[in-house]
Amino acid sequence: LLDKSSSSLKQKNLNMQGMDADLRHDFSQLSSEFQGDNEKMSEINRQMDDWKDVRLHVINLMLHGHKNQALKLILGTGTLIYGKLENSMGSVLISAQKHVNALIEKAKQEDARIIHLYWWFLAGLIASSSLLGTVIIRKIKTVLEHDAVTTGQLHESEERLKLALSSADIGTWDLDVPSGKINFDAQWEELLGHTTSQKVPHSMQEWSALIYPEDRERVLNTVHEHIAGKSNEYSAEYRIRSATGALKWVVGQGKAVYRDDNGNALRVVGITRDITLKKQAEDRVWQLAHSDLLTGLPNRVSFYDRLGQSLAHAKRHNMKFAVLFLDLDGFKQVNDRFGHDTGDNLLQEVAKRLQHIIRGEDTVARTGGDEFMFI
Repeated sequence: LLDKSSSSLKQKNLNMQGMDADLRHDFSQLSSEFQGDNEKMSEINRQMDDWKDVRLHVINLMLHGHKNQALKLILGTGTLIYGKLENSMGSVLISAQKHVNALIEKAKQEDARIIHLYWWFLAGLIASSSLLGTVIIRKIKTVLEHDAVTTGQLHESEERLKLALSSADIGTWDLDVPSGKINFDAQWEELLGHTTSQKVPHSMQEWSALIYPEDRERVLNTVHEHIAGKSNEYSAEYRIRSATGALKWVVGQGKAVYRDDNGNALRVVGITRDITLKKQAEDRVWQLAHSDLLTGLPNRVSFYDRLGQSLAHAKRHNMKFAVLFLDLDGFKQVNDRFGHDTGDNLLQEVAKRLQHIIRGEDTVARTGGDEFMFI
């Protein structure tokens, strides 16, 4: 939003209004389909209204050039309201999962593979983003309308589920533990950019080789703990190499469907979902919360965090360090005479020069309008 023009912001606002309408429609359908809690549905509607109010306020601030105020509203009140909305939606989807599990239980002797595909789709849906679930819930609604599930209906619904998984960037896999062989579906291959002519991993060893080295040991330990029966399910976020060599963030989840008499897993099925955009957004939010938007320097919050670390380090090693405060004389006159854009350019140039004259282990932060502090 910070980079958009006024006309683009207005169009974004219209798009968001459409999304609001879709969310309300989907959850009203869920309420009747799963006999949901009316009080909970009313609470979700109230939270949607609260989120709508914040969004409209943000758009209005942006249109009037108050970018910093808009960002502060998003990272403060907006984040809290949005979090409550996601939690409420998640509780409704959990009720949906219970309904699906009841249907699956009736037919679990018919086709084990498709049944587990059902379970993992809903589990992954709830464990990931609740809002993601509302986008694709309509694609599986036809499956949930029947009280009795026959073998033929399960085979038909498998194609619908594959479509839904594709829309959500979710790939499935099936691990034969004794042999170490692992089968990935076509959606998993597409998720990492593989084609039929390229090498796709067919074993645990080949799959683990694609995992980013810093994440590999942690992920494999999580898998082996579940295989040994030390955890109820496998779940891990990690980075993996795509076909182009680029790193992608994914979340993997799995559950043993067969175990031997000693409790060791013989077969594990699961899903993998691309969360690269989510991770990038989290990094951006962290950066915005700890950096000065204008100069890119650490902000006041980040400065005091580093100051605390420096104090602890100095006390532990019986060392000293210095804190320096600097402000710009006559800065208000610059703004008054030449305008705030010129004042902003001046602050950016000062920040650039200050960064050039400090050492790598030093810190310079912008802690106020024309105020800078050093460690």
